[in-house]
Amino acid sequence: METRLILASGSPRRKEILRSLGLSFDIITAEVDEEIDAGLNPGEAVLVLAERKCLAVAKKLGFPENTLIIAADTLVFKDGKPFGKPGTAERAEEMLRALSGSTHSVFTGLSLCCGNVSSSGFTRTDITFRNLSDDEISHYISTGEPLDKAGAYGIQGMGSVFVSSISGDYHATVGLSVCSLFTMSKSVFGIDLSLMSFSGNKHTKK
Repeated sequence: METRLILASGSPRRKEILRSLGLSFDIITAEVDEEIDAGLNPGEAVLVLAERKCLAVAKKLGFPENTLIIAADTLVFKDGKPFGKPGTAERAEEMLRALSGSTHSVFTGLSLCCGNVSSSGFTRTDITFRNLSDDEISHYISTGEPLDKAGAYGIQGMGSVFVSSISGDYHATVGLSVCSLFTMSKSVFGIDLSLMSFSGNKHTKK
């Protein structure tokens, strides 16, 4: 029986990653509590959030068999402090000034559910920014791109010009670790996504 894929996220970036792989999937989301214990380390924090999303959608659907639910969460940390979505131009400016000329870490949690079985893990990617000028920061903020991005920048967009080096999984910094997804789905659930991806099926349900 063919496996149904569900992306438990409304993120356009995660949708685009799966779509670029030629995978057919549905998008189903559920409201979850995004508050986390302040005592959790970054890896634990993204795991908790990804697992909540996955479990919420699994419950919503009744823990269906032959259905792989994919959930993820991404947080940016610098010096142990989380850099979430700024929301305002003022907060975005603060974040970009803090990231300028230094290295920060992006943690991305991945949680998969199929029936009553679940598995999760996280990746860490270290990103270094070159020194940013006041004009660069101001012009970038005026585009609106950083306001809804964790860390106040989009590495897959205009924010990529700030990155001088990256150590780790690029796709994880965008929002979903492709390598972890394919490895975990096969090793834990026996679902070989490469067969679905390489089949040439480019149809994605919206």
